[in-house]
Order: sequence, then structure tokens, then C-alpha cells
Amino acid sequence: MDPKSEVFSLWKANPQGGRVIPAEIANRRAIQFQKGESLTFPHQDVFQSDKPFSIATWIFFPKVEDSFAVASQNDPKKKNMGWMLEIGARVANFRLIGDDGKAITIRAGHLEQMKQGSWNHVVVTYDGSREQAGLGMFLNGRVIPVQGGGDINLKLTGNISTPNPLLLAKENLRGFEGGAISEFQIFNRAISAEEALLVSRWPLMDEARAKPSADLSPAEREAFWLHYLTFYDSAYRKLLARQAVLTSEARGIRNRGGVTLVMEERKDHKPVANILYRGMYDAPREEVEPAVPGILPPLDPGYPRNRLGLAKWLVAPANPLTARVAVNRFWQEIFGAGIVKTAEDFGSQGTPPSHPELLDWLSVDFRESGWDVKRLMKQMVMSATYRQGADGPAEKWKKDPENRWLARGPRFRMDGEVLRDYALSASGLLDAAIGGPSVKPYQPDGVWEAVAMNGSNTRNYKKDDGVKLFRRSLYTFWKRSAPPASMELFNAPTRETCTVRRERTNTPLQALTTMNDTQFVEAARSLAQNTIRSAPAFDGRMDYLALRVLSRPLAPKEREVLRRAYVDLQAHYESHEAEAGKLIHVGDSKPDETIPAAEFAAWTMLASNVLNLDEALNK
Repeated sequence: MDPKSEVFSLWKANPQGGRVIPAEIANRRAIQFQKGESLTFPHQDVFQSDKPFSIATWIFFPKVEDSFAVASQNDPKKKNMGWMLEIGARVANFRLIGDDGKAITIRAGHLEQMKQGSWNHVVVTYDGSREQAGLGMFLNGRVIPVQGGGDINLKLTGNISTPNPLLLAKENLRGFEGGAISEFQIFNRAISAEEALLVSRWPLMDEARAKPSADLSPAEREAFWLHYLTFYDSAYRKLLARQAVLTSEARGIRNRGGVTLVMEERKDHKPVANILYRGMYDAPREEVEPAVPGILPPLDPGYPRNRLGLAKWLVAPANPLTARVAVNRFWQEIFGAGIVKTAEDFGSQGTPPSHPELLDWLSVDFRESGWDVKRLMKQMVMSATYRQGADGPAEKWKKDPENRWLARGPRFRMDGEVLRDYALSASGLLDAAIGGPSVKPYQPDGVWEAVAMNGSNTRNYKKDDGVKLFRRSLYTFWKRSAPPASMELFNAPTRETCTVRRERTNTPLQALTTMNDTQFVEAARSLAQNTIRSAPAFDGRMDYLALRVLSRPLAPKEREVLRRAYVDLQAHYESHEAEAGKLIHVGDSKPDETIPAAEFAAWTMLASNVLNLDEALNK
């Protein structure tokens, strides 16, 4: 360990201070505190919100049951900004408090309680990341589990630097009466696990230094070995430096990613359950072990009877159900209805498959391809079945109105999320960035407030701004008691229950949404702006508009209808300039003020008309 990283040592700062602890406790040079006592040292500026540091100290836990303030450098007049090392319920805890009053905290696990009348070495580290996950704790030279550790969502938002002095103990009821502190050290970096072990053992090595090497205990040998590696072995120091770089990179990856909660099987207990007599919890009968329903393929004898075994069973070749269900749901997304129409029920109460051989073939092919979803979707959309036209002879429509026999291409209204994303994409507004936190796009006023409890943290809806308004619908913040209104109108589930198959309706409210909702009007306005810029003449602009929305050129009759509509719209907005100005300023994105308002508004309404065609709203 680099000696330069130590910026404070108790005995260097106070070489004459302290009392010797009584011999029956330990013959150790330490500062013992009586009631109301504390020790003040000059301010230490190593403590910054965005800079790493470590604190190491020996603590004597007195023979009384209380909570104690061990060390601190904080400002009670400014929301306690700074830091505190305390002991409560016999376990150490460490807090960093910003000047905004928000804090990050770690607390030793309940199994790490200190014994009364014992010495304990505590090290706390902070990596300067402002995350609660950046805090660590060591007890008696070993890393320990902590409450609150690993949480990357809790952030230190304020500044912890204070001009106040460093205090050992505190002159109040939470002082350190009967307790003692020895070898208190501060470092200007987050020390490693090996260094924490060395710091805890090295002050106790005075006697060991005088021993012949053959008489050293294993613990003493390890301490000397760590000292040599840390101070003198260049290769080891390079590895430590490399480890620090990798740790920093891992923290960056962690910040960019999400949190996945995982569970681990207990190794000291075999999971069992009891059959309950008539379902009564207090009437257990015979024990049963983990297994699958007898009607399904059995678990392979070589599989473990846990979640790993269940996962292997789900994707085993002997179990066709997983692949069939997956393929059927992807088919439903593409064709509007699954080969098994009741995608949520493959049992005896569900609908039988319309094409059982097709479902079997797709399922086997999907499994043997390595469960390649992209390949499966490509197969479906490039098939002759999917590429058929959606129209057909009246006789076929009469015989097969739901197109269960696939005599024509699929035609169904797109889901609410797809409709919104399609409009934003066609307009050029869609932010296609992948990942990130949820966003709050446009929503009618009062939707959350009408159903929220007084103390709810989602009582008031505050709209986002900038590109967050145009993120894909996948990232829209979802309040289950008040789902996004524009999506609920298009049969998006509330997410209160699992919904495998959505219903589709056709209501006036849906048309009012696509014609008048701020998101759709702004999309039409942005599309109009890009259309005007695309070409100087009307026909060139119409080609651009049609290709963006319909992916095809317009027929002559369609072009003539839109031309007449545009002439009428422009005449209207030339005589109603206030209406034109109001229309082209709908939404937060800024319009091009160089385009004449009447022309801009007319093209906006024309773009809205095209976006509201059945051909645009239906797949």
C-alpha cells in the first residue's frame, strides 16, 4: 500500500495523546472516552463527493448497550452534511450526507455484531462514484455483507465537503462513553481487500518482528507476505493498479446497465412441500418433492431438482410445449392471431391449432436453430403466406371471415404502442436510442391526480421534455392505476394481470386520438415540415409523404383527392392566420418559422389525413 495515500494517522496527529486501556481489556495504546468526552482534530479535505477515500480504525466496544458516534466530520447546521461512522445495535454503519439532506448508507449485516468488551477493526471505503454501491465495509480484516450495499439506484446528489473539524466521539448523549479508538487512519483512495487485511494486522506485529521466521504463526506470515507484496513487489503493484482500472470500468458498465435480481438455491436444505388436506395450511399430509405435472414429459433423472433443472426441462427436446408456445406468440404478432387462437391456453379448453403440422414444423425448426428469434421472424415475414394481399374474392371472405385458413394476407389494427411509434418514425421525431430510464410523454391533465393517494410519489404527472417526448413507447412510464390514456384507448392492458392476447376494438375515441392528440398532431406537423423541405413542387412532396407513411406511390385518383384537399386547406388557413399559427406550434418541438404559416398548416392537416388512413393504421 502506498504510504502517500495515508493522509491522517491518530498518533501522528496526536503523538502524546490517549490513555492506556486497562490491562484486563487489552494492553493497547488507545484513546478511551469518558462521558461527554470527544477529541477534535483539524478539518480534513480528503472527503469529497466525487473522490475516493477510506477510513480504518480499531474500536473498543464498551460493556454497555447503546448507540455510539465513533467518528464524524459533518455540519449539523446544514442538514448534517458530511460523514459519520457510528455503531448501533452492535453493528457498524457509515453514512455520507449531502448538503441537500440526501444520504447513502451502508450498515453491517446483523450477523456481524460486535461483542461487548471486545476490540474490532473496521474499514469503510468509498470509490467516489456517488453511488451507495460504491461504499464498502471490512470487519477484522475481512469483507462483510452489508445492508444497502450494491444498490446502484441510490445516489449521493449533494456535496459532503464541510469546513468543520474531524471529531472522534461526540459531546452529546450519543458519545462514546467507555469506548476507545486506536490506530485511526484516513486514506485518499479506496483500499483493496488485501490492504484492509494488512491494515488490521500490521499494528499488532511488533512482537512478530522480533521472532525468528520459523516461530511465526500462519497469521503473522500472511501479514508479512502481504506487506512485502504491497510495498516491494512491482508485479503485484501493477496487478493492483490494473485491478483498479477494471473496477472503474465495471462501475461504468454498471451505471449504463440495469439491475437484475437473482436467487441462489440453498445448499443446506432440501426443498420439500406437503399436500394440504382440502387446502388447509394447518393440515399437512404427505411430503412431495420438486417435479412437473404427470401429464407433461417427466424431468430427466440427470437434471437437478431445482430452478436450473426446470430451465433445462423447459428447453429439452423431449418437451415440445415451450417451442410451440413461443412460435405461436410470434405468429400472433405477425398475423394477428396465433395458429392456436387461444395463445394463453394450449390445454383442453383452448382452441385447437388451425395448422397443426405447420406449428410442429416451425417449433422444431425454431428449437434446432438455437432458439433464434430473428431468424424465425424473418422466415414468417418473407413467406408467401405473409406476402399475400389482404383483399380477396367475396366468396373466400364469406367462407373464412377471420382468415383462419390463411387464404389472404393479414389485416388488423396495430397496437397502440406501434401506432404511436409509427407516427413518430414517419415524422422523423422518433428517438430510437436503446435502453435507459422510463419517460413521461404527453398525457391529458389530471389522469394521475384523479386516482393517486395523498402520499403517493406518483400523485402528480410532470411531462418530460426534449427527446424524452419521442422515445419509443416501450419506455413510457407506466402507472398501473392510471395507464397512459392514449394506449389504453387502443386496448393496451393495464398490466395489473398478465395479458397474452389483446382484444382489438374500433371506437370513435381512437379516431379522435390519432387526429387530435398532441403527440399525433406534432408528428403530422413534423412530417409536413419534412415534406415541404423534400421538394419544391406539389407532386414531389406528395411522393415523399406517401412513401414515408404508406411505403408506396399514390394512385392518380388519390393524388387528385389530396390536391383538392390541400387547395381548400390552404385557402382556409390564409383567411384564418391565428388558427394556422396555433396549429404549427402544437407540441414542444420547434417549427421552422421560415415556412409560411398557411402553407405549413395546410400540409400539416394533409399529413394528418394520410396518417389517419386505414392503410396507415392497419397492418
